[in-house]
Amino acid sequence: MKKVLIISKAFYPEISPRSFRTTQLANELVRQGCDVTVMLPNLNEDYYLEYTKEHKINFLNIGNTSFDKFTNESLIARIIRRILQLSTEFPTVELSFLLKKALKKMSDYDLLISIAVPHPIHWGVAWAMKKNDVLTKKWVADCGDPFMGCKTDVYKKFFYFKYIEKFWCRKCDYIAVPVEVMIDDFYPEFKAKIKIIPQGFDFDEVKINSFKKQNNQIKIIYAGSLVPHFRNPIPLLDYLIKLDIDFKFIFYNDSNIVENHPLYKTGKLEVRNYISRIELIKEMSQADFLVNFENLILDNKNSNSSKVNYSSPSKLIDYSISKRPVLSIGSKLDEKVILQFLKGDYTNKMQLPDVENYNIKNVAQKFLTL
Repeated sequence: MKKVLIISKAFYPEISPRSFRTTQLANELVRQGCDVTVMLPNLNEDYYLEYTKEHKINFLNIGNTSFDKFTNESLIARIIRRILQLSTEFPTVELSFLLKKALKKMSDYDLLISIAVPHPIHWGVAWAMKKNDVLTKKWVADCGDPFMGCKTDVYKKFFYFKYIEKFWCRKCDYIAVPVEVMIDDFYPEFKAKIKIIPQGFDFDEVKINSFKKQNNQIKIIYAGSLVPHFRNPIPLLDYLIKLDIDFKFIFYNDSNIVENHPLYKTGKLEVRNYISRIELIKEMSQADFLVNFENLILDNKNSNSSKVNYSSPSKLIDYSISKRPVLSIGSKLDEKVILQFLKGDYTNKMQLPDVENYNIKNVAQKFLTL
């Protein structure tokens, strides 16, 4: 029986891509016969005692964080917090110190998987392994997003972080990224370590009903985060507000970008809180169509300075499972295609990837193969 240690900041019941990654992977590795331990900060031992009984996963506490309790909202406090975030990765940098201590005397794991974001998790593992070379036979550093090479951050990372990045890249055996385009976001000397391991989902957890049109109103859904300048809904909303069409555009999102738009006051725009992944997929399966905002960034390597689709958001897996057509919005609105969707013509729907690539059984096997 293989012993696997997974280190993450997020786990069920939190709703986030990293929580999904950690939870789904841990559960599937147990199903495939592994002895799995998950390390989390601020562990709620009473809650996870019940989870252990049901899912046969062991839990350990990385330690209790204190930096994130710095919540003063005065202007000076916000400025200080922002400076510390940019210069030290405050408050998540605390995880690297906690991990160094927590992993000091641990040993004999066949596989260690550290999951970022936040990246100080990788830093802490590397720091611990500098003194503890019996911790694990293989270490896979899983990167949902790059760090130094991240193209969606407004501010560039301070130059000295590259030495930390190279430190943990040297120590790990493999670097896992969800999409191939991210390979170029890492330093050239570590590209041979990179493996493409997409987000995984347990298809047995969700059973959806076939789509049934309820009324004449067009139901549109977007689920996921919004990033100014990269994943921006405003141009689409500016266009939709001009149309005399009966629709309801539902955003599952915690951003106020949408609520501040004039379309919100018309009642055609609705913002809902995040819900569980399974319930969300069921909701999406009953929409007329779904919307994807492409992560478009400037490609400095291209002589034409074109924009490229930087990454494939994890929500596209959920979109695929829901079996509804997807309208993908790029850097320029194609009004003709938008009108086609509103009229029920999905000829130009987004071509989604084969969902079997994201079957958690296959994803877990990719990790075990390493």
